[in-house]
Amino acid sequence: MLSPSPTQQPPESLARPAENVASSEEQRANAEAKKVKLTPLKARMGQAPAALLIKGIIRPILKALYYLIRWIRSHKLLAFIVLILLIASIVLTSYFVTGNAPLSDNTSSGLQDNPQLNPYVRTWILALKDGDLNTLQEVDKTIDTQLQPPDTSLYVMAYSEPQAHVKWNALKVLGITKASDGTSDTFIEADITTASNQPAIVIWHFTTLPDGRILLIDVTQPRPTLQ
Repeated sequence: MLSPSPTQQPPESLARPAENVASSEEQRANAEAKKVKLTPLKARMGQAPAALLIKGIIRPILKALYYLIRWIRSHKLLAFIVLILLIASIVLTSYFVTGNAPLSDNTSSGLQDNPQLNPYVRTWILALKDGDLNTLQEVDKTIDTQLQPPDTSLYVMAYSEPQAHVKWNALKVLGITKASDGTSDTFIEADITTASNQPAIVIWHFTTLPDGRILLIDVTQPRPTLQ
């Protein structure tokens, strides 16, 4: 007597490779996901140590300026008074420390502060320093026509700062004397630096008439300053 054959089962060897393939693909995907998660992000430019240091320095300054501008806008009158007091303190400090006001010409201060100096002489020597030929010629017109006026163009080429490329460091009145005929002799020392960068001294001699007009102008040759 024949018994019915049992239902044939699929071989296990065919199902296992498919499961192995699926599991290996899943492990590979998990490993790649872990790699992506563990990859560090590149720091942005603003997060670099140098950038953070610059921010730490500049940010408080900008904040202070911001609040200062806000305060000035809301207290305009008080801010104006504070500004005036600040400027006054700068001027007074400069005057008491250096003896000159800010932005003043220290070179000519020795002439400006001398009330005994003839105004024609002061105008002439300062115009020579600045190379102002027009002013020099205007002063020369006051010289007596019987006398030979100085050739101011040569003086400008030899001694003025713009044309001769010399630097006038200081001007000093050495002395003012009065002669028996009523004329006055004024001696002015000019400390200069020549175009070759050598310190030198020039002495100017002015003879003026009783009415103040210039009579004669003499100048010594520049001599090197003794070290």
